[in-house]
Amino acid sequence: MLVCAIGLGIVLLTIGCIMEDIDSLIGILDQKNRGGFDLDIVSISVTPENPGSGELVEISVRVANRGRRRSKETSLNLVIGSSEVSRLDIPPIEVDGESSLPLPNQLALPAGINTLKFILDPAGASNDVNKYNNVLATTIVVGEPSNTSSFSWNYEGINWDLDFRMPTDDIQGLKKDRSIYDYGQYVEYTTPGDRTVRALADALSFYSGQMEYQSYDEVSFVLAFVQDLPYTSDIETRGDNYPRYPIETLLDGGGDCEDSSALFASVISNPDFFNYGTA
Repeated sequence: MLVCAIGLGIVLLTIGCIMEDIDSLIGILDQKNRGGFDLDIVSISVTPENPGSGELVEISVRVANRGRRRSKETSLNLVIGSSEVSRLDIPPIEVDGESSLPLPNQLALPAGINTLKFILDPAGASNDVNKYNNVLATTIVVGEPSNTSSFSWNYEGINWDLDFRMPTDDIQGLKKDRSIYDYGQYVEYTTPGDRTVRALADALSFYSGQMEYQSYDEVSFVLAFVQDLPYTSDIETRGDNYPRYPIETLLDGGGDCEDSSALFASVISNPDFFNYGTA
């Protein structure tokens, strides 16, 4: 009986050690493979939403812990253009917790449309953050009437979001006669130098650059954004054949195939960010 008891004890101890080793291995794999998905930039809030020229802007960032461990302390950078303009320390966040934190300094932004790019853990020092969810872009229009469209799309299994505020006065000077007699005329509606297109190209280039996409994926990423816009026929929305300029497609939140093509061609041929030629 004693021998049996000892044997059973050894078996149980062995099983226990194996289970501990398995738990340890799972923990290591979890830290390696899931740790990068713990922290997520959820949203950006801007006060006031429509700042006047010279008016200071206060920006808050909401960060969530989606993982299964308390996160480590990290930081967040705000980049405008290619320059870092603000840095925010993010304290540890509990599992399933969120923190909404204001940037340490208010900003005086130039008039017009500004693309704001946020990078969580820019130095890549934390195991709690990785490139799949540590970036978020948005735009602010200063000193002009504006409107916001929210875009969501998926590329290669990754979901992306962009709250995009645009100056509405820019549509006032657009061509009134939209008569189309052949497809060659659609070139007139490709506007890579438009400031709204440039701001969009800035945001999409920021996302694709964070993923280290090369040429094929860069173009495909932009195409995924455009293809996820709702299809709306001109007859339903305008009552007639009505080719849209890219800013109209963005403000309307969609368009038909020709409208999407003009938007896609405008973004990828923007000389400041993608600069791919179009046929």
